[in-house]
Amino acid sequence: MAQVDYNRININIGALSALQVLNDINRRLAVHQIRMATGKRINSAADDAAGLTIANKLLVKSEGIGVALDNIASARNLMTVAEGHLNNINDILHRMKSLAEQAANDTLGSEEREAILSELQQLNNQIDAEVGQAKWADKYLLGQPNSEHAAEGTNAG
Repeated sequence: MAQVDYNRININIGALSALQVLNDINRRLAVHQIRMATGKRINSAADDAAGLTIANKLLVKSEGIGVALDNIASARNLMTVAEGHLNNINDILHRMKSLAEQAANDTLGSEEREAILSELQQLNNQIDAEVGQAKWADKYLLGQPNSEHAAEGTNAG
């Protein structure tokens, strides 16, 4: 690069004016290069202080919305787990109702009633097992399982 004799420029008004224009062009060129490199219109408070404040607030809101969306997705998954277990319990309860209606039949003997009672107890244990398995992040979704029935279920089967 060529050496610049600033003493000669200082006394030459035309050269001094040209130097100021070149410095201004270089400053603006640097700003445009930074904007192109980052892809942002505002990179510092010197570019636009109010705009930077607004951009930062929008960025914080955007991050907050992202976290909220993650929380919603997690809650949806939790609800899906709970719903699956509740559907299983609902099916078991329908079967128990059907068995109770059968047991109400006066034509059944004691053996049939004992078989129905045994199946009802097994179904009750299945409900307790469903309650115990309905967990999210090590927390029970449907209440604490009945440990007495859960123990019966493990011994029975």
